[in-house]
Amino acid sequence: MNDSLETAVSNAEEVVTVDEVRNILKEKPNFNFYYGTAPTGPFHFAYMIPLNKLIQLAKIGGKGTILLADFHAHLDDQKTSFEDMDIRSKYYEECIKGVFGKDAKLMEFVRGSTYQSKTDYVEDLFKIAAKVTTKRALRAASEVVRMSGDAKVSGLMYPLLQILDVKYLEADLIVGGIDQRNIYMLGRELLEGIGFQKGTYI
Repeated sequence: MNDSLETAVSNAEEVVTVDEVRNILKEKPNFNFYYGTAPTGPFHFAYMIPLNKLIQLAKIGGKGTILLADFHAHLDDQKTSFEDMDIRSKYYEECIKGVFGKDAKLMEFVRGSTYQSKTDYVEDLFKIAAKVTTKRALRAASEVVRMSGDAKVSGLMYPLLQILDVKYLEADLIVGGIDQRNIYMLGRELLEGIGFQKGTYI
């Protein structure tokens, strides 16, 4: 295992797959990677783990994007209202930049609302929604979205948007929590059907 590969996969609970990461590092030294977070509540210490991985990936040549998933924050049981999306997104961005310090310049910050309502994105959303059963969508969302009683349609939409973000942020590598595993494994089944690679996940 070379140094870049070791850095990329170090301290990861799971990598899907190590061979794919190896190929990306070999074939595309300036690979794209992204990490998404929905601005729903107070910023906290647990964010240090994925943020540290982002810096590691940037320092081995990757181009990083941090998605401030403002629409997701509303889809998740309205944890963030439309009125509060802007201020909470700014808060998260400033907190993350504070953690990064001078390394903040290595990342691009993007809000989901800047592209998730565009025609191409919505058409792709319709395409994958037509292929996913409510049971699969519920399974994908269950560890990420707050659900009580009957699941809201917004909660079932949440994983579909997250899958599409991989395509629209042109990500070669995706960093996420283990709670997002079911979403991204569903994405590996769907993304090639809309003209994109299935995604590689850390």
